[in-house]
Amino acid sequence: MKYYKPGYGEFAKDAVHFQTQWGSTGAGHGAAEDAAAHYHELSGWEATWPIQFALVDDDGTLLGVFNVYREAVPSFCAIKIHDESEVQGG
Repeated sequence: MKYYKPGYGEFAKDAVHFQTQWGSTGAGHGAAEDAAAHYHELSGWEATWPIQFALVDDDGTLLGVFNVYREAVPSFCAIKIHDESEVQGG
């Protein structure tokens, strides 16, 4: 299966191969998410999401167009700057 990004001025001739567990007969949101993960690993981490992905089979037949959103998972890091006695005035 292949994908291209119509919103970026790409066409079926620009489509990129990617690995997915979903076959072309059942291409749906799972395959679109796999395409987005592939793009994100290459250079999509700098992109503005959502991104529209068009999925095509190896012959270039359009299987569907999907808007894909990237979820952000927050992470936190704490650095101790004061101990308890300094915070409580002791």
